[in-house]
Amino acid sequence: MTIDEMKELTDISVIIANKEGIITYINEKFVEVFGFNRDEAIGENIVIIIPEELHDAHNMGFSRFVSTGKGSLLNEPLSLKARNKAGDEFDAEHFIIAEKRNDGWEIGSTVKPL
Repeated sequence: MTIDEMKELTDISVIIANKEGIITYINEKFVEVFGFNRDEAIGENIVIIIPEELHDAHNMGFSRFVSTGKGSLLNEPLSLKARNKAGDEFDAEHFIIAEKRNDGWEIGSTVKPL
């Protein structure tokens, strides 16, 4: 799956971030599942959907990937916690991909509540 193909999905929530972890795209299903509208999500750091106790691990892994281009969590379904706008945590299946773009990496993920 590519970032462009991910953007075409409508039946599962999609979130895309740049190399700094700033959200650049969400779809309507994301709005429905997470409760953030576009104005609240676009331009924010992706950690807004990650439980606080996982922020450090996420930030270290994200930085390592952006620096090296090597990631151990890409291109396979992952069962991870997610957090909605209200702060409620839930189990979800994430599928994360990354593509090299002119200005660095673009990272996309589908997120399906379990």
